[in-house]
Amino acid sequence: FTAGVNGDVGELCKLMVISNKSAADLTFNDPDTSNTILARICTKNRHKALTFLQSLLPEDEFIQHLFHRNKGDQRPIEYCIRYGAVAVVKKLFDIKAIRDKFEGKDNYDNL
Repeated sequence: FTAGVNGDVGELCKLMVISNKSAADLTFNDPDTSNTILARICTKNRHKALTFLQSLLPEDEFIQHLFHRNKGDQRPIEYCIRYGAVAVVKKLFDIKAIRDKFEGKDNYDNL
């Protein structure tokens, strides 16, 4: 998670190359919280790391991770809105599939 929190794409690349990690390894669910690295990236406004992960994952899988609920019933996409991660929010809402999930919804619980 440290590479994601720091938003260091170089460190994420090193982790994948040197430690032979895949995109699936980077997006695993923490057993204690059920958070993924996306929760940290979204909390800290690390848009470059977000873009890097987005480039590694198929769009539907990326979106699935963004809407994955942790044990506290929070989703990474909620974190970026709550913590004012403007660059991340803008990047995410540039994705049509994400806009479509929100369009016409007056209650976030319906997503």
